[in-house]
Amino acid sequence: KLPNAFGIGRQALLDEVKFENGWATINGNKGAAESAVTPFRNTFQQSIFSNASDSFNSNILSPQWSKPFFDYCLSNLNGGLLFITPTNATNNKSSESVVAQRSLSNEFSASAQINFRQIRDENSLGISIYSWRDNAIGISVGKGEVFVWQRENGKENKLASSELPKGRKNITLRIDSSQTGFSFSYKFDEGNWQFVKNKVKNERLEGGRIALIEKGKSNNSKAGF
Repeated sequence: KLPNAFGIGRQALLDEVKFENGWATINGNKGAAESAVTPFRNTFQQSIFSNASDSFNSNILSPQWSKPFFDYCLSNLNGGLLFITPTNATNNKSSESVVAQRSLSNEFSASAQINFRQIRDENSLGISIYSWRDNAIGISVGKGEVFVWQRENGKENKLASSELPKGRKNITLRIDSSQTGFSFSYKFDEGNWQFVKNKVKNERLEGGRIALIEKGKSNNSKAGF
């Protein structure tokens, strides 16, 4: 049974097949089992994405990150920061850059710390659940505020926002995914989490990935993840 938040794509299923009177059966014809004992002794599966984090201290982007095939963004690692520049942005047209990694569950917490001190007025940076069908949902910082946005069939709307206090340099944005939907929060340094929007449902995010995203008209952004 999959949670209602979003679908992670084509689900893989592994279950024992038994033959009874010449017919193949699974779980006594009750449908897929929620769990089963492995036929191999002393073995267990460990997810390579469990509690995964990236400090961007290397000279190249780690292989778990990917880009959409239509995205021509330029990624650059410098001083422990990842910069993803919208290379086809112009003064008259916004563009967006995305790097993402797979999610193997519908229930998770994902966060990103952003240094936004030198963010351009035209740009915003954030973390999102990004689908390949013009559908996404996320929380971003830019234009003097923290805001939650939702994109459906290519049309994007702002759902909620909070004004940014002056003098801040770093902010951490977080998305919590559960069966009841998505929740969005932020904090500064070692402060407490503050909710911007709670329990938003979006069931169109088939194959959604956890993505870092920058959007704007400037292709010379100096704000990074």
